[in-house]
Amino acid sequence: MAELEDGQSVLSATVINATGSNQIPVIPNLATELGAHVLQLAAKDYRDASQLPTGSRVAVIGDGASGRQIAQELAAGKHQVFLACGRTRKLVPNTVLGMDLFWWLDKVGLLRAHRDSVVAKIMRKRDPIPASSVNNARLRDAGVVLKCRAVGASGEQIHYQDGTIETVDVVVWCAGYRENFNWVDLPLINAQGTIHDYGSDTRTVEAGYFLVGRKWLSCRASELILGVERDAKTAVRFALAHLHQRRIAEVGHRDSLNV
Repeated sequence: MAELEDGQSVLSATVINATGSNQIPVIPNLATELGAHVLQLAAKDYRDASQLPTGSRVAVIGDGASGRQIAQELAAGKHQVFLACGRTRKLVPNTVLGMDLFWWLDKVGLLRAHRDSVVAKIMRKRDPIPASSVNNARLRDAGVVLKCRAVGASGEQIHYQDGTIETVDVVVWCAGYRENFNWVDLPLINAQGTIHDYGSDTRTVEAGYFLVGRKWLSCRASELILGVERDAKTAVRFALAHLHQRRIAEVGHRDSLNV
């Protein structure tokens, strides 16, 4: 049963969850160690450099595309910026020969390569980011101070893995996103703390509960609008098969009662 915002309820033997995977910002536990006077923003709440007090010392935590772009913009806005970097990842161009990178990946078939294929495994391992325009050299030229991983905090200070410490006024969290399934009250999902457990299709640990729009359900395109059609068809096929099996079970149960 699904409970709707207006108080109505919907009964269904199957559910296809298409809410996506990037719903809630990941905020590390070290955020709780910062003083109340340190302004903290998640990337989704950041609009532009004018949000921050003039001349702020800003720690941007996370060097994905969002973190790098925000760091560059803040530095251009006359703030002192420290960008905490994690593992080294391949930075690739946003556009190639005037066309968006994802246009090319789609045309050559890489976006739709099955997640268990060799090329898909390489893509998942390298985890390329379309952000070469904000590579390390360009960020340094813009005045951004590149730091290693942030490992702790205390008051106004951010502690880094190499033992250095920076005093900051603002922290912008760019550590990624996670999916929100707190609204899902199903026994197996609550017990295991995860929804997707099959790796190569849209099924979940809960029979009758299916997914679309999640990362690498079948391929790199699974979380993109251009790749949802194939996974949606797979989810519908599984849902129909589940309903068919339920009908067979119900008929069998009725027959046994009539014996």
